[in-house]
Amino acid sequence: MERTLSLQLKQLEKDGLITRKVHSHKHPLKVEYALTDI
Repeated sequence: MERTLSLQLKQLEKDGLITRKVHSHKHPLKVEYALTDI
């Protein structure tokens, strides 16, 4: 399931529907996703 979510998020980002922002570069990573204006 985790891999499926990861793949879907990557595809949504590629399609320009969401943006991804990494808030931390050490473990655990903190990643924020947001919808674009499209």
